[in-house]
Amino acid sequence: MSCGHLVPLGGGKTRVRADCIAADLPASAWQRRSAGAGSKGPRFYEWAWLDDVCTDDGG
Repeated sequence: MSCGHLVPLGGGKTRVRADCIAADLPASAWQRRSAGAGSKGPRFYEWAWLDDVCTDDGG
């Protein structure tokens, strides 16, 4: 996604820019993953997985 993409958090109640979320993550949250072979060699990207727990009780 682009850095300006608005990510819905808190069950969709809040939207935060992706680059702001990424900037707040500790270094330990990131993992280097292969995206396959490219024409100029291996392609590696840094990835972080986030869980957003929805607290909406439906009421």
